[in-house]
Formats: sequence, structure tokens, C-alpha cells
Amino acid sequence: MHWPQLAERAAREREDLVRRLDDIGVRTWPGVANFCLIEVADGPAVVAALRERAIAVRPAASFPGLGPGHLRITARNGPENERLANALGEAVRSCAP
Repeated sequence: MHWPQLAERAAREREDLVRRLDDIGVRTWPGVANFCLIEVADGPAVVAALRERAIAVRPAASFPGLGPGHLRITARNGPENERLANALGEAVRSCAP
């Protein structure tokens, strides 16, 4: 696959993930990479809950201007985005203050 096709695929996968995150009420920021920056109420608890489901996300608190509720998640194909969004939705609900 050539670069333009890879970029188009990454954009479609990211748009799919953003739509799924919007459906569960998770805040996202605009971007062009194959990952999304999100904010949840309790980042460390959500990271732990996702880890229990063998889903890795990157805490983004070390990025300038971000805090413990910010996470970076990677957009993948449709079934993997669905799995992530479902697990994230459950984690957010179970970790709500």
C-alpha cells in the first residue's frame, strides 16, 4: 500500500473511532494522526480497567498542559475500534466519581 492510501485508511479509522467515542460521551480533540486524545474523569482508573481487558492506552499527563484524565488511544480497524469503545464506555461508567 502506498503512502496516500495508508493516510486515507488511517483517517477513516480515526473518524470511525471518534464517532464511537462521541456515542459514549467521551471528549476528543481534532487531529490528523492515527490516534485520539481523550479526556475522562479518572484516567488512572480507566487505564487500569482497560489493562485488565488487555487493552493498552497511553496516559498523557506527561504532555505539557494535560492532566491525569487525558489519554492517547490508537485508532485501528472497525472491529478493534468497536472493542476499544465498548471497553472504554464500561470503564468510564464503572470509574465515574
